[in-house]
Amino acid sequence: ILAVGATPLPYDISYDNNIIINIDDTNIIKAIIVVHTFGKYIDIQQLKKKHDIPIIEDCAHALGLKPFGLYGDIVISSFYATKLIGIGEGGCLLTNNHSIYNKVVEWREYADKFPDATKFNNKMTDIEAAIGICQLKKLPAFIASRETIANNYFSGLYTLDEQQHLTLPSKNKHNIWYRFVVTIENSLNDIITFLKSKDIYAERPIDDWGFNKYTKSYLPNTDNSYKNNLSLPIYPGLTIKEQSFIITTIKEFFNE
Repeated sequence: ILAVGATPLPYDISYDNNIIINIDDTNIIKAIIVVHTFGKYIDIQQLKKKHDIPIIEDCAHALGLKPFGLYGDIVISSFYATKLIGIGEGGCLLTNNHSIYNKVVEWREYADKFPDATKFNNKMTDIEAAIGICQLKKLPAFIASRETIANNYFSGLYTLDEQQHLTLPSKNKHNIWYRFVVTIENSLNDIITFLKSKDIYAERPIDDWGFNKYTKSYLPNTDNSYKNNLSLPIYPGLTIKEQSFIITTIKEFFNE
């Protein structure tokens, strides 16, 4: 956003499902960037009905989600090492708009063209692309593995949820478990330290955007999410033994 000379305007989220709320000043907003944060689907179609503004749909947390990329004017995703398929670096852009497509191709292949400070020539290599094709074939298995781990967390931690020690994430059919985020009020720093002492690395999954420095406004739901959300380890290589250890250690923290 900054590279093209635009000003980012972060908006608050609804606390229950991470959908952006209260978008105003649509006369000055040129586009909306929507992220399917943690793999939770945001209803892009409903957003388009409310706001006649181009939408950039960021699916970096939700590659393989259905419906996927059907309504965004531009759909982007990432192939960074921590994403759903990792090839080291790179990403993709999808669009049905031929004008946008031609612009992106020209933007990417700009050798011997007039200099433009927003063009970085960051193309992935053929080797990375080959790895990406192999990873893409494995994506359904990766998603299924993450869902199995998420279900194990639900089964192992539901008693803590009932006792209100923590709040488990909501489940719906439009969900990919890129992150398994629980809400823990008042003791987040303590449990992060406790888990780390057991060699379990669980962190806040988002940065501190509670105060919008661009609009000088407070974003209460965003701030609350930063202060109380914890992302538990979840990735296809996490073994049953490791999952059980994580669950047992979390229970140990609350029992103490």
